[in-house]
Amino acid sequence: MNSFDEILDGMRLQHALYACFQLRAPWGISFDTGEYARLLIVSKGACYLTGEQRADPVLLEADTCMLVQPGVQFSLCDGKEGPLVSCETLARYPHAEPIIHGGDGALTEIVTARFAFNKLAAEPLFSALGPLVHTRLRAEDAVAIKSILHVLQTEAQSRDYGTQLINARLVDVMFIQVLRALSHCASLGAGLLAGIRDPRMAPVLQAVHQQIARPWSVEEMGALIGLSRSTFSALFKAAVGQAPLAYLTAWRIYKAKLLLAAGSQTIGQIAAQVGYDNESSLSRAFSRLEGVSPGVWRQRHRAGT
Repeated sequence: MNSFDEILDGMRLQHALYACFQLRAPWGISFDTGEYARLLIVSKGACYLTGEQRADPVLLEADTCMLVQPGVQFSLCDGKEGPLVSCETLARYPHAEPIIHGGDGALTEIVTARFAFNKLAAEPLFSALGPLVHTRLRAEDAVAIKSILHVLQTEAQSRDYGTQLINARLVDVMFIQVLRALSHCASLGAGLLAGIRDPRMAPVLQAVHQQIARPWSVEEMGALIGLSRSTFSALFKAAVGQAPLAYLTAWRIYKAKLLLAAGSQTIGQIAAQVGYDNESSLSRAFSRLEGVSPGVWRQRHRAGT
């Protein structure tokens, strides 16, 4: 399993719900993601994005996709000033028929889905993306996503057996397709997605993730792709945004948190699995990054604090 798939598998998308808005100017909708993440696709027409600390509205044209993390407020509108209606007022999930709103002007169609997920498992991915990210789809991504949208819309209107389950699975697939599209976004900057997409860094990340307990050195990482220590370090940091050993430590602590949250293994057992000689070594590294010891972190996680 590659790095991207490993994170997605751990996220365990849940409660995925879908709606299609058919909007005619003038119109405006406000969104508050609350505890859910949300993806949106402008499938027809265009609109303007405001909010989330943006000084000026951003034009979103047809075939633009957007991924929004929980706890983010933003608005979409046709560009004219006017009252905003909340998404929750318009959409009562699940919603089989398209939601029609606005006046009698130009048409914009927006497909949106919201979903819950394992936030701990998603940390590396969502920290690389930021609270709200959008990009214009490449031609091949647009074709793939539009085919999913077609099936979603057909299923939503069929009301046949299993429609809700099928739509939930299709939203999962659409989410993965949107992530693929966002990984090509030029403005994404350094991070895990950029590293996975980098043909030189991808095999290194794959090896580090698969052999997390190995006592890696920077020289060994660079040797995997035939680069010197200094050249590799510079290229890795440019792509991933962290020095190689800093990234390795962060990934080990991430995996340690997953193990702490998942079961009753001792901290010593977890330390051995993620590349530390003993409990004390893990505790020191863990405390530096998380501010608390592994034991305290586990107690707080179980208590939901």
